[in-house]
Amino acid sequence: MLSLYFHSKAAGSRGSETFPDVPTTAGNDVTITITEHEDGSYALTPFPFATNGMEVSFSGRWLEPIDNDVDGPSAFRATTVSQQTVVLVTG
Repeated sequence: MLSLYFHSKAAGSRGSETFPDVPTTAGNDVTITITEHEDGSYALTPFPFATNGMEVSFSGRWLEPIDNDVDGPSAFRATTVSQQTVVLVTG
């Protein structure tokens, strides 16, 4: 769910999202909320990590919708890979 949050919108337009029914252990689900701050950090509630201010890096490709007559794998390979680094903080 965090992957979709970070990869579906660019920084500055992500805002706040809530994800209900996230499993933590067998039979125990929680609701997770992530909120983008103006300083570029992201508040996560509940915060499951031991260290506040945890830096996470990932890479991906920003793709636009393509027409049916365009070869999807070729369009994917032709798109530049971008690197993102975000900081997760206690919400």
